Amino acid sequence: SLDWNSTTTITHADSDGTSHLLTIGEVFRLEDLWQLALVGSSNTAIEALARASGVPRADFIARMNAKASDLGMVSSVFVDSTGLAAGNVGSGTDVTYLLREVLRREKIVKSLQKTDYYARPLGGVRLRAGYRAGQLIHQYQPQARGLCGEAVLLRRRRGRAAEAAAA
Repeated sequence: SLDWNSTTTITHADSDGTSHLLTIGEVFRLEDLWQLALVGSSNTAIEALARASGVPRADFIARMNAKASDLGMVSSVFVDSTGLAAGNVGSGTDVTYLLREVLRREKIVKSLQKTDYYARPLGGVRLRAGYRAGQLIHQYQPQARGLCGEAVLLRRRRGRAAEAAAA
C-alpha cells in the first residue's frame, strides 16, 4: 500500500514529453500525482506512481495483466502502465468489467467526480491545474455540449431517410 503523503521526483523515464502539468526534476506528493493522473489525465503522473510503488516496471505490468484476468477481462493485454501504448489491447466488454471494479473503489470514484485539481510541486512556485477533459470542452466550447447526442440523432434520421428512399 502506498503512503499517499510520501513524495517522488519526476524523472525522464516517467515523462512521455507531452505533459503540460509535470516537469522532470519536480517533487510531488503521491496524492497529488494520483489526482493529476485521474482528474488531469497525466500519463507522466501514472508512470511516476507506478515507479513510486517500488515494483519493477515489468512486474508492475505483469500485475496489471493478472488483475485484468482476475476481473474477467479476457481480451485485455497491457504492455505499459498507462494503457496507451500500441500493444495494449482489450474489448468493450473488458471495459465494463473494469468499470464495475472502478465503481467499487471509493478513492477512484471520489477522484473521478472532480472537475479540477490543483497541485504545487514541493518547493515550487507555479500551481498546476488538472482539468477533466469533458470539463474543458464544456467550459470553452459550450456549443459542443450536445454533439455526441446530436450525432446519434442525426445518424438515426439519416438511417430513416435512407430506409424511406429505398422503400
